[in-house]
Amino acid sequence: MDPFLRRISRTIDRHAMIGDGERVLVAVSGGADSVALLEALCRLAGRRKWTLSAAHLNHGLRGMEADRDESFVRTLAHRTGVPLACRRLEPGSLRERQGRSLEEAARDARYGFLRDAAESSGAGRIALGHHRGDQAETVLMNLIGGAGIDGLKGMLPVRDGLYVRPLLFTPRREIDEFLEREGLPFREDATNRDQRFLRNRIRRDLLPHLAARYNRRTEEGLARLADIARRENDFLERAVREALERLGLERTGSPVEMVLDDLAGLHPALRYRIVKTLLDGLAAGRRVGHGHAEAVLALAEGLRPQGVLHLPGGVTAVREYGRLLLWTRVPENAGYEYPVAVPGRIAIPEAGCRLHVSLADPPWETGTGRVALFDAEKVALPLAVRAARPGDRIRPLGLGGTKKLQDVFTDRKVPRSRRSVAPVLEDRGGILWVAGICRDDRARVTEETQHALRVEIEETPPDAPPSQSV
Repeated sequence: MDPFLRRISRTIDRHAMIGDGERVLVAVSGGADSVALLEALCRLAGRRKWTLSAAHLNHGLRGMEADRDESFVRTLAHRTGVPLACRRLEPGSLRERQGRSLEEAARDARYGFLRDAAESSGAGRIALGHHRGDQAETVLMNLIGGAGIDGLKGMLPVRDGLYVRPLLFTPRREIDEFLEREGLPFREDATNRDQRFLRNRIRRDLLPHLAARYNRRTEEGLARLADIARRENDFLERAVREALERLGLERTGSPVEMVLDDLAGLHPALRYRIVKTLLDGLAAGRRVGHGHAEAVLALAEGLRPQGVLHLPGGVTAVREYGRLLLWTRVPENAGYEYPVAVPGRIAIPEAGCRLHVSLADPPWETGTGRVALFDAEKVALPLAVRAARPGDRIRPLGLGGTKKLQDVFTDRKVPRSRRSVAPVLEDRGGILWVAGICRDDRARVTEETQHALRVEIEETPPDAPPSQSV
């Protein structure tokens, strides 16, 4: 077997990139890397029983040159007998995407097209042509930007169980030698020489300088660093998942509440990772940087007992009452109200919980913060559950008078993030229970009670739709 093909085959096996009999979509730009990748996979496909297809995106950025690239790829696909999917973007369409650089917009469009093409062809893998030099460039770019281990891992051999990079451990020199040995033509992209792009400056200036003046095996060393960082990053991510589960924070969504003492008991590296993971999950696709995570940690670890931070993606961080709360900002006028069936179950996505209502007979269980019992004959149906409103008052058990709900929230140290969404259960006579916080004295169970209404609050994923079941 050709040594180039042997290297590719071993890489595929070592990283479990493509199983025998799989359908694979190959991304083909027409450049040297993608031509070598397509040719290599075609030659390996017979013994592996792969079904190959190819995809090419014309970004509409380079005029006639882009059209020639597309024509070249069509000819290549015809020669290899591989079905080809092509898409052409309208000139200027990428520039219309606000808040994104041209490179980022082009990348988003390319990956979106590849996913569409893979779905259409039934491919379970998308093969990309990134090689060892590309990996070294990525690591240097991230290093210059101040990345941690997560950035130093560079590009992954397998990402999301879909994208695979069979050439990632192959130097560009071996790719060129294979193409020359086999007499395979390819296209040159003039934008790869454009010094306005950081990656090009690193490829053409910085990496050659480091190799010439400091270490002739710089590229190999950076690729090895990425491989080590990838494995250590995997370990840290597993530790974060386990810590989130121990802290009861594995459920994604807003709001998130952490006890500061629990957070302080963790290693600083784990604390940072946990906060960064939670912020990324709340930021709705917006990039949360190192500085934002550090600011939240400073808030949590500082001497001031209270504080507020506003972060990208509408995320707010609050320290109060020995807790750190993270939530996505909710409009002040946001509210909800749902009818409650008896018996029945109602999901309240705004509050991330569910109420379960049932009828109960004696002997009565002792009420807890999660369960409230009411004398069924004293409850004036129908029931409803809603958000708290300005002016709400409640008669707490044993108080002997009414109290503003906002004062109850303050006395019970209810975080501000929860006050606007706390479930308020009411009947025709008024508030019966602020679920999990305070219940009204009215309709309490006594020795004369014969039938009780039992209401329990349960946590649910916050994106559960409001639903009623009887």
